[in-house]
Amino acid sequence: MNKRFSTLLATALVAGGVSASAQTKAVTADDILANAKSGDYVTLVDADKNYLNVVLDKDGNATNALTTAGTPKDFASITMQEAFNSMWKLEIIAPANAAGIPTYKFVNKLTQQSLAVDLVTNGKDGVSTTEVELSEYGNDEWAFNSTLGLYAVSGDSTFFIKKAGNIAVLAAVEGGVREAIDAASTNAFVITPGAIADDASITLTPAGFNLLSGGNKLTFANGKDVKNPSVDPENILTAYAWDARSASYQADSLSSTDFFLTQKGKLTPSGNPYMLMTDTLFYNITNTADQKLSKLVSDTVSVGNEAQFPKWQKDGKYGWSIEETGKKLTRGEGDEAVTVASRPSAAAIFTGEYYVAKDSIVLFAKYKAVKPTTDKVITVSENTDGVGQLALRILDADKIVLTPSTLALSTEDVATNADYILPLIQAGEVAPEDDMRTTVDDNLYKIKDAKSGKYLAVAINYTDSVAKWTEVDEDFQSLDHMPAYQWIVLQNRPGKSTSAITVTNREYPVKNTQSIQLMKDEDGKMYFNDGATDIYVAFEEVADAAKSDTLLGYRNFDKDSLKVVTYTFNHFSPYDASHFIGVMADDDSTLTVKDYESSFKLIQPVKDGKAVDAAHYGYIVTDAVAERIPGLKNLYRNTYKAVVRDGSANNGKSIFRNADGKFAVDETATAMDFYFKENNCDNGKHYYALIALSNDTTKAGVAENTKKAVLKAEEMANINTSVFAVELFDAPLYRRFNTELEGVKDGKDIALNLNFKEFYRGEYLMDENNENFQDEVVDYLGIWTKDKATGLSFHVDTAWVNRGLGYIKPQYLISVDRKVVDAIAAEPCHLDHEHLNGITEWTCPHATQAKAGYTVAKFLVNFQDSAKAEKARGVKDAKNPYLFGKYYRAGFEKAMHIGDSLIFLVNGFENMDVNKLDTAEIVKAYTAAKINTTYIKNLAAINDKHQTYTWSFRYIKPEDAATATEEKEVPFLIESMAQEAIQPTTAAWLKSQDGCLVLSEEGESTFANAKTGGDNALIFNIEMGSEEDLATDNEEIATSEVAVIAQEGAVRIANAAGKKVVVTNILGQTVANTVITSSDATIAAPQGVVVVAVEGEEAVKAIVK
Repeated sequence: MNKRFSTLLATALVAGGVSASAQTKAVTADDILANAKSGDYVTLVDADKNYLNVVLDKDGNATNALTTAGTPKDFASITMQEAFNSMWKLEIIAPANAAGIPTYKFVNKLTQQSLAVDLVTNGKDGVSTTEVELSEYGNDEWAFNSTLGLYAVSGDSTFFIKKAGNIAVLAAVEGGVREAIDAASTNAFVITPGAIADDASITLTPAGFNLLSGGNKLTFANGKDVKNPSVDPENILTAYAWDARSASYQADSLSSTDFFLTQKGKLTPSGNPYMLMTDTLFYNITNTADQKLSKLVSDTVSVGNEAQFPKWQKDGKYGWSIEETGKKLTRGEGDEAVTVASRPSAAAIFTGEYYVAKDSIVLFAKYKAVKPTTDKVITVSENTDGVGQLALRILDADKIVLTPSTLALSTEDVATNADYILPLIQAGEVAPEDDMRTTVDDNLYKIKDAKSGKYLAVAINYTDSVAKWTEVDEDFQSLDHMPAYQWIVLQNRPGKSTSAITVTNREYPVKNTQSIQLMKDEDGKMYFNDGATDIYVAFEEVADAAKSDTLLGYRNFDKDSLKVVTYTFNHFSPYDASHFIGVMADDDSTLTVKDYESSFKLIQPVKDGKAVDAAHYGYIVTDAVAERIPGLKNLYRNTYKAVVRDGSANNGKSIFRNADGKFAVDETATAMDFYFKENNCDNGKHYYALIALSNDTTKAGVAENTKKAVLKAEEMANINTSVFAVELFDAPLYRRFNTELEGVKDGKDIALNLNFKEFYRGEYLMDENNENFQDEVVDYLGIWTKDKATGLSFHVDTAWVNRGLGYIKPQYLISVDRKVVDAIAAEPCHLDHEHLNGITEWTCPHATQAKAGYTVAKFLVNFQDSAKAEKARGVKDAKNPYLFGKYYRAGFEKAMHIGDSLIFLVNGFENMDVNKLDTAEIVKAYTAAKINTTYIKNLAAINDKHQTYTWSFRYIKPEDAATATEEKEVPFLIESMAQEAIQPTTAAWLKSQDGCLVLSEEGESTFANAKTGGDNALIFNIEMGSEEDLATDNEEIATSEVAVIAQEGAVRIANAAGKKVVVTNILGQTVANTVITSSDATIAAPQGVVVVAVEGEEAVKAIVK
């Protein structure tokens, strides 16, 4: 079979790139090059193990045809040209996603042609009738399958090479790899990439050397080089360009394995070429002749009896025999005559090997020059096999020289042990004088058409995700924020000034990857040819901040902040910035974009109870790419559902798309997932398109042809795109008492005395003075007219404000009947006596120990915990003093506030002299009674959660808070318990139930209803109060030394000898009635709350375990 193939038509840049990963998820990828990396050379082999070559014409020029007919099967006994034609430089392209497979690009070393084929077939059955040929602008990205060989995917089709009689043609199948495998049957022309053996080598000839170097300088490619060698130039081998010529009168440049390296462009006036050779000067490290390190020099030789210079025959053979002895020559005449020593031609002979896999050469000096004696005749000695390799020799820590080795350097270890370093000698860059190719550095760019000003991009309305030259409004778009307008650019031959580049779109890499060769015109302007025209381009570097921003391109939110923060969607309009997405009315769930501003809670996807991490999108930045483009990061984005959270009747409803193609809110419909994709930027304010994800992805657009301005689902292809600023709803949700309205001038959070006035009826919170709602034991909170109050003011102090999210939902302690005990400062012993045994004046018993100050007061609490405890003990609701019907009541409990602790005083401590309370004794007693966790509260551990002893003040119209004045106050609800920490939909708020002050049901009372005064919820404003007008009597409470301490199944009474004691349960039933005969008595009592009345003392509540 004549195994030739070539290509067809040209395609425009990124008009149809390859995406093997898009259609091969179900097909196992073949691991063809497990250890290969980009930049390596590989072979492309057919089924008969022949190497794929580019067909050369009779003059040796490249054609567009390819062949495997009669080509090499290995690198033994072939020429450098044949080897180069069989070598393809590999570029590995990582898959676009984890389910994909890598793809490959191949560039022929000899011709520098990419393995690029136009993905076009001319047969009705999808099979071309002509041979496959190379095309400069064709598809150059290939995937591999062992059945198909190399294949490419474009659009909805898979392309592969197929046998057709005696030729190979391009075939296309609609579908993916499986369909292509079925269509190919056994007729696929399988081309398999293969690694080149590390030891594959070719003996250098002059022609081979010149083919490799291209007439340009050599380079040391592994970073190894000379160091302070004390010669000029420091590295003679890389300082000049060299042409190789035969050093044999019997062999030409194609066959001779001995060659001279003549310095390119340097001759004596008489035409004698300068050549690289071993010098008669040495690096002085030894006197042993065979261990002396020769220097290298570029000089001339004299040949023949008449001191002539070298010449070569027309067939390239050397015109003289090799001379191993130099001549003693006389230069000048008379008194000016001098005798000089000419160099023998043998000193300039080199041999070498080309190592295919590493694309590098090893050079050997065949002879070692011998320093002339007094007769000035230079001689040489031939190096033994393996000796004379040009290598770097370490003389000391500060000096490394290039010299022919004095021993065979068979391996890296041998070289290292002998203080040699082996450089990787490769061909340098192609001479640029007549080469109009150019390149740009590896980086992230925006690509601009220099003439039209358009940018290469995938605009939001390009539904095929294929890049086009796109108009950009630079005053209203920031391309550094838009990955679809950014391109990863990598050189195909890294570091080469004429390298072609591969450009890949950062957001849509699958369909937008292409290799192009940049050119420069005579004015130095850069362009490329798209197959039809020259397009002049400018590459604009993307800012470093955009390279490293992993969340670029889409709005993403901190998952913790989403728990408490809400957002609004401000529509951009050049005429009016006051329009927001909102719900049209309480009885119409359709979203509009008008003056009403709804706030929304954004919900991140959840899996197994945890928020789903942001998903990767766009180009995969591998470690190798990150090394080439420092700072470049992978991109991630999140989807979000939007739920109304503004206290309206639609509160808690999610955005969905209704049957009319409009966006609306509903409780039961499937919530829509959205991406917020940046599309515009105006003076630093970012605007996002709302991309609704479903089977037919749409974007949210404003219907501007109606007065209602409905938010509708528009096709992505719609040229107009509505954009919105997604902004934090910064209206305060809760009242914070640190403004001038409370008389605070500096914004500090301080304790205040406040009156709470009900919004509609003008009644005030106060101690419960209505006898119908009072209890002998429990001190309730009440509400009545001003004239019924014994006091109206409440002391309001911070509990959780400057911690956690307290700045959003401040929590306060509310108290009355306050006793402040000042702190006691420590004082040393003032007595005049000696302190012994380690005791100091500060630890002496006569010293005064420091004691923290504290406050004892009655604190307002939600009696929820107490009511539940009574119910657990079997008390019926009707007899439960902490309930009114089914509602929890609120009231006061005596407690001690010290530091970050709030200690509720029970078991007799509530009746002690407040000045004698000792926190250590209280903690000890509570711990013994196993009630310490119940009655000792750590204010520092609130962590934003509602507490039964703290209160928050929820605005019913947060949007009005900023405009509040003394005349125009902004009313609020008094909020207690709720499942949601901040801005709960349902919660317990103070309300009036049949005239009794209670708390609404936490799970049933809605904010939407409560804020309108529904469900008898109470709405309040404040008035400034005073210490003298606190809401309960502030009379002195008699104190004594009597102590009542609850124990398991009993109460212990101390210091009450001779007094009558009556113990009753919460229902008023007498449990014990006796006279105490000792100063420490124990009386059996039932579990639960009991009331202990000691003769002459106030009754005490105790909780028996």
